Amino acid sequence: MKRASFYIKLGISALFLVLVYLLVTRTQSEASFMARIRQVQPLFVALSILVSCGMVLVSCIKWNILLRHQGDRLPFGYLMKQYLIGYFFSNILPSNMGGDVVRSYYVGKRIESQERSAIAVFLERFTGMIVLLLLAFFGPMFMPAMYSEWIVWAATGFAAILLLGVSIVIGLKEPAAFGRRIADLLFGKIPPLRKLCEKIILAVESFHKKLRSATGSLGAKRGLLTRVMGITLIFYALTLLNVYCSFRAFNYIPPWNAVIAITGIAMLVGTIPLAPFGNFGLTELTYVGFFTIAGVPPDASGAMALLLRLKLFLIFGMLGMVLYLMQRDQEGRPEIMKPRAETREAS
Repeated sequence: MKRASFYIKLGISALFLVLVYLLVTRTQSEASFMARIRQVQPLFVALSILVSCGMVLVSCIKWNILLRHQGDRLPFGYLMKQYLIGYFFSNILPSNMGGDVVRSYYVGKRIESQERSAIAVFLERFTGMIVLLLLAFFGPMFMPAMYSEWIVWAATGFAAILLLGVSIVIGLKEPAAFGRRIADLLFGKIPPLRKLCEKIILAVESFHKKLRSATGSLGAKRGLLTRVMGITLIFYALTLLNVYCSFRAFNYIPPWNAVIAITGIAMLVGTIPLAPFGNFGLTELTYVGFFTIAGVPPDASGAMALLLRLKLFLIFGMLGMVLYLMQRDQEGRPEIMKPRAETREAS
């Protein structure tokens, strides 16, 4: 079943890539795209890579702060290594185990507490997601003409619904009980829909427990939330700069308001888990599609998205793979090579 699911996602990824190709060649020829690639500017490629490294560095700083708040002190280099290993699992390895799960597991082993490790990773991601939702919702306001397209309304509406949902979950003491009352009222006489609602309610209940535990920890120390959110804002400022430099790498100067308007909603749509290898295909399609709406030539946005993907694959993903293979267990072998039987016994 898992293998069938993977092949289905692989097919979806291929479909997205075909759509990217059609978008790029619809108004311009393949020759135009290749000409754009040949205009590569090495200085801005290097700046783009440097900014991406800064994004990883800032994320690890936030992760480190959250761990230290709980009394766990680890070498910063070790956290950087685990973060890069997470890139390998998320973007290269065809695995159902995400990078966040992997880095949480290894850090949990190191600090001898999977719970504290999971809380730190959850908070690092959750605070980032909140800022991303805000950027996706408010970003298009920097380019009001985009609101003429229904897909922009759909994306900003999606961000608004998620923000509202998180607010409700945080505000309610028992969101599961509230959800069941609503589900009984609306779908009580339709068993299939009521069953589906119950699955959603259980997922929300699990999220609520993690959120309560994590935010309680975050709010315990005065100024910690401010520091964490400040670092998160720096991360997204670097994200915008990363997109800008990646455009400049192919001799195209994008309007800053377009970068601000598009990046958030493109990243948000690109997080929907529909394709393997870090949503390969979907992410590229969202960048090309939304930037085309903003008036950016498809060949430029396609080249920019290609550079972003190559950095994930060839730099961070491959470096993460090397670090993972070098990370040996007590028997002196890379853990990826460990037999399944031994892994079960160890657990």
